Amino acid sequence: MSQKNTKRIIVKYFKIHLFRKPTELETKQWTNNLEKSKNTKNDLSIWLKEKDEYKSIHQSQNSIVLHNLYWKWFQRRPDRSGYKHYLTLMENGERNKKTIEKEFRYSKEYQNLKHKKNTQYVNWIFGKLLYRKPSEKELNKLVSKLDEGQKSKKNLKRDLQNCNEYEKDRQIRFIKKAYWYILERQYDNEGLEFWTKQLKSGEKTKKDIFNDFFKTAEYKNKHK
Repeated sequence: MSQKNTKRIIVKYFKIHLFRKPTELETKQWTNNLEKSKNTKNDLSIWLKEKDEYKSIHQSQNSIVLHNLYWKWFQRRPDRSGYKHYLTLMENGERNKKTIEKEFRYSKEYQNLKHKKNTQYVNWIFGKLLYRKPSEKELNKLVSKLDEGQKSKKNLKRDLQNCNEYEKDRQIRFIKKAYWYILERQYDNEGLEFWTKQLKSGEKTKKDIFNDFFKTAEYKNKHK
């Protein structure tokens, strides 16, 4: 098992059992234990269940439900005051899972979190498909539509793939991709024309062009 997969498993188990990510020390400890076969995934599960932290979370069904809801909507553990507030309401029969979820869904914290994630997604999908950043106008318009549920991420991706700017030519797309991921910027037309000509003529292979990009002064200046 690769170290990346091992860490992914550790994070998964911590989220399932403790509704949080492992600390750097915990990650290091269990990565070492699992990779050297000192322990198994089952050992990790048992270790987590024996922690006082786990027992505190799983002291009642309401407590488990609350931790699940906080993680689902806010990607965090409940804060002390919020936990105490909702736990008391649940125990008194004044709130249940459904009503708390509704409150969380329309809370300012969730709306801010959703806005942040949608902003990250728009920036990411523009880079992935168009190899550029969205303009401020494009960003604000699309994030607003995602925030308000007027457009889904799936539909946004489809719209970009169907727009005139989306490059259908694989070789041209390759050059644009090299600019975006290696030089970390949008291509310039002169450079795009030069490198595309090199690729299409067979004078340079894709590997050659990648190597040439890594050798440029622009790349070296950015990675001193």
